[in-house]
Amino acid sequence: MWYWIVMGILIFVAVLLIVIIIVALKKEKKTQDGYDYDEEYEDDLEDDDYEYEEEYRQPRRVKETVDHREVPGQTTPFPAAGERGKELTSKGPVKKQWKLILENLDTWEKFDFIFYDNIGIGRSRNSSEFERFLSVQDDPRVSKLHCAVIRKEDKLYLKDMGSRNGTYLNGRRIQQPVVIQRDDVIGVGETKIEVKKVLRERD
Repeated sequence: MWYWIVMGILIFVAVLLIVIIIVALKKEKKTQDGYDYDEEYEDDLEDDDYEYEEEYRQPRRVKETVDHREVPGQTTPFPAAGERGKELTSKGPVKKQWKLILENLDTWEKFDFIFYDNIGIGRSRNSSEFERFLSVQDDPRVSKLHCAVIRKEDKLYLKDMGSRNGTYLNGRRIQQPVVIQRDDVIGVGETKIEVKKVLRERD
């Protein structure tokens, strides 16, 4: 009689422990899965209470129409380097911010940039001409100022800055500013840089 009572208590305790462990694991997994990228972004902005769209992405065009992404006969000049972006509204000028996440496909190193108008890319360590600068120092085929990501209206463009070996987008050399979007691969020298995320401030 006592044997069965003891066995029943042990089985009950064992089942209770298993249930507690399962609940704890589910709670931990839910916490990890529910990690909010936007909250991390707001932390990066410190005291700024900006809201950002989940992701900004142009409709993907097929390879046959890739030429249409270039800006033929560009008539409107791109913003000058270092000039803050301002969109006119009925309430006056409003600053728009972007967040761009890039990844070096050779080193897997990721770069996060929060900016208004432009990011320079080159072998220099920095440049006062641009708000932010991505330095590629371990590639001798990269020019000191190789190319730039420049905002124009509600799009981001990749522009070659007179580099010696040219700038490539998805394996194709660009001759004029071209719209960039997620999953594009920027080629500078022997370095390949993938566009992982393009986020913009919510209207």
